[in-house]
Amino acid sequence: MNIVLIDPSPFVRECLTLLLRARKDRVHTAASSIEGKAYLTNYPVDLIIIDPDIDEGAGAELIHEIRHDTKLGTIPLLVLTHARDKSIILRLVELGVAQCLLKSNFTIEGFFKRLSVASRTRPHPVGVTDDDEQKPHDPAPAPRVHTPA
Repeated sequence: MNIVLIDPSPFVRECLTLLLRARKDRVHTAASSIEGKAYLTNYPVDLIIIDPDIDEGAGAELIHEIRHDTKLGTIPLLVLTHARDKSIILRLVELGVAQCLLKSNFTIEGFFKRLSVASRTRPHPVGVTDDDEQKPHDPAPAPRVHTPA
């Protein structure tokens, strides 16, 4: 999986990169929202891990931009944050964040659990409906064939 990790802490970036690469994930790290956005717009990404507090809150704005972008808006987001304010967490959920993990409650097991859930989530970009997209039609499922035993 191609993962972009956007976090201001070199320690967090290094530790999570080691964990993710041990799973054979490809990880690109960014220390700022500007660096993260530059990577997101130029390379294929399967999952974004972001701290919304990066660059004094610019991470929350980047999440907003990602969710409103027709290309990037379908990429699952996993948020790692120090924020304990319920209104901040609810705002992130409104923006379509797949999973949120408090850094103060971080465990490796919890991280991988949330990562697994987030990677299976495919949000729609905000403001884009199914009618706006052209989807290929799914073929009819093959009929089940039962053979006598």
